[in-house]
Amino acid sequence: MKVIHKDHSTGRAKLRLETLDDLWHLDNLLEPGNEAGANTQRREETKSDKLRAERGEKKRMFLMLKVEKVEFAEFSDRLRVLGTITEGPQDHGEHHTLNLTMGDELTVGKGRWKRHHLDLLDQAQRSSKAPLVTFVAIDDDEAVISVLRGYGIQVIAKVPSGGSGKQYGGGSSKGSGGSSGSASSSKKAPPAAFVINNFLQLSL
Repeated sequence: MKVIHKDHSTGRAKLRLETLDDLWHLDNLLEPGNEAGANTQRREETKSDKLRAERGEKKRMFLMLKVEKVEFAEFSDRLRVLGTITEGPQDHGEHHTLNLTMGDELTVGKGRWKRHHLDLLDQAQRSSKAPLVTFVAIDDDEAVISVLRGYGIQVIAKVPSGGSGKQYGGGSSKGSGGSSGSASSSKKAPPAAFVINNFLQLSL
């Protein structure tokens, strides 16, 4: 996370979300009653000769919300901020949802930034610069590749070992002492785990 600007007079800070962990940090930072503003899309209402307003096309605009609820969906790499519109070109008092992901910028406003709020910001900035820790766990069936996130372990991929069949020595062959070959292949190797920083080199 990058802090672009802080305005102590208004209690607002402009942030850039750089990593998936930043969404998790923001989930812990935002509280009901806070302000959250970002560029978003909202349908513009157009008035016609009819009594009812017609729904127009979605347009991109900056909206500031009074936060009511925050939802972090790690499986979709997205943070949803739900609230009512307090600033913007239209629909003040109406509900809206900001869908935030990596690369977005967000303005956060708090009446008072407490010590633990500032600590969260510092932690988010430090974690963005820290090297990515990658875990590889291997057994006879598959290799599981994971990375360490602020909220826990995220599984990136599962790679089948493909270690079965005659080409891997899984079955006996004529004239090769079938009983001893079968006994040796039935012994499973213990699972192995590796921690790799910044790069991944995997050999199955």
